[in-house]
Formats: sequence, C-alpha cells, structure tokens
Amino acid sequence: MKKAKVGLIIWVIGFLASIVLILLKLTTIYTIINALSFIAFIIGLVYLAKAKGYSGWLGLMGIFYFVGLIFIALLKDKTNENSKNKSNKLAYGFLVFILLMTVIGVILSLSIATINPFQQLLKAETITCTNQCANSADKNICISNCLNKYKTGNP
Repeated sequence: MKKAKVGLIIWVIGFLASIVLILLKLTTIYTIINALSFIAFIIGLVYLAKAKGYSGWLGLMGIFYFVGLIFIALLKDKTNENSKNKSNKLAYGFLVFILLMTVIGVILSLSIATINPFQQLLKAETITCTNQCANSADKNICISNCLNKYKTGNP
C-alpha cells in the first residue's frame, strides 16, 4: 500500500507542477514532468492493484487514465478487512482528485487559450484581400475596401 501511495502522490505533485509549468509556458519541461508523473501514476495503480490482492498487470489499466483509475477503485479488496478500507479510501481519494483537477484544467485551458478565432479569421480575410488586390493600382485602398466588405458581411 505504501508503494501505491508513493506512486500516486508523485503523480499528484507532477500533475500540479505541470499546471504551473504550462501557465509559465515552459512546454518542454511540462512535457517531461507530465510524462514522468504519468509513469508514476501507472506504477501507483500497479501497486494499488497488488495491494487489493490482484495482479499488478491490472494497474496497466491506468493507460486509460480516468477509466483505469475508476476500474481499480471499484475492484473489491481480496485481502483482509482493515486493508480493504485503506485501499478503497486511497483509490476514491485519487478519483475525487482527478475529477477536481479535470475541472480545474478545463477552466484553466479556456481562460488561457492563446488562439483567438476572431484574430485568425481577420488574418485569413487580410490574406484574401491582399491576394485580390495584388494587381490594383492603389493596393491600400483596395485592401481597406475589401476588409470593410468582410466586416459588413458582404465579401
């Protein structure tokens, strides 16, 4: 059980660190930390499955992330009664943690999204107008008129 806790706690720390790293836009370090914490998550589930009296191979269900954790959390403990309560509390605690972090992750992703679809659309319109006005005598006026047409909805 201690090895399962260590693996899953390392995963939690890595998960939280990866949130900070992505907010700081340190994507390379984020990828490395995220991969290492995912490996710790799998190892933690392997030991959790063993602690419940099952083969460690069941811990590889963690590859399916949320589904794998639910599966292992819902497994009945084959060991003694005292161990049953501890392993179920651990699994359910991490299940609640994943739910909370998923909600926080979605909220953070939406709040720090770097792609502005309206800006991307404006770039596409500008390129279109630039191409259309390539042979015009006064390119600037032509492009301005073209963009105004897009703004009013009459391209």
